[in-house]
Amino acid sequence: MEENEQQEQNSNKETTQQQSPQVGFPLPSRETKKQKGSKLIWIVLAIVIIIGAIIYILTRTLGSNEEAGETPTPSATQPAFTPSPTSAASPIPKEEVSIEIQNGTGISGAAASLESDLKTLGYSDITASNAENQDYTATQVTFSTSLDQTNVDTITNELEDVYQSVDVSTSSSQTADVVIITGLKKDETSKPSASPKATPTSSPTESASPTASPTPTP
Repeated sequence: MEENEQQEQNSNKETTQQQSPQVGFPLPSRETKKQKGSKLIWIVLAIVIIIGAIIYILTRTLGSNEEAGETPTPSATQPAFTPSPTSAASPIPKEEVSIEIQNGTGISGAAASLESDLKTLGYSDITASNAENQDYTATQVTFSTSLDQTNVDTITNELEDVYQSVDVSTSSSQTADVVIITGLKKDETSKPSASPKATPTSSPTESASPTASPTPTP
C-alpha cells in the first residue's frame, strides 16, 4: 500500500512539473550582439565626422575674417624693412655758384645793381654784361640742371622781390650755373629816353665828325 502511495505521489509531481510552464527571458543570440556593436561603431564614427566638419568650417571662417580685418604684422624674427629717404643733392656753396648777368633793358647800371643784390646774399662768382637785345620787360633766368634746388629757390625769390615779372627755365648746355637777363624793376615803367645832345656847329674849314651812340653801362 505504501509503495502504491509513493508511486502516485511521484507521478503527481511529474505531472505537475510537465503542466507548469517555465517562465524566463529569452537569451540574446550572438548575431544580435554583433549587429548592435557594429551599429554603435557607425554611430560613433558619424558623430566624429560631423564634429570634425564643424570644427573645420569654423576654423576656415575665423581665419578668413582675420585676414580681411587685420593687417599683417612683421614677425619678430624678421624686422620690417623701412626704406631710407632719398637724400636730396647737397646745396652748392654760394661762393661756388657761377652767375652771368646781362642788362636787357638798356638802363644804365641795371646789371650792376642786381650783382650788388646777389653779393649781399653771399654769391661772389658774378659777371655782368649787356644783352644782345635791350627791350626786355620781363626778367629771364635760366638755371643749369645741375644746380641744386636750394640755390634755385634763393635766387628766384630774390628776382621776384626786385622785378615786375620773372620767367624761369632750365638748361643742360649752358656753362654758367645761372644766366639772368634783367627786365624792368617794380619801380620802373619803361626805358628812359636818352637826352638829346647839342650838335656842335662846324667851322667852314672843318668837317663835322659823326657822334657815336652811347653804350649803356651793364
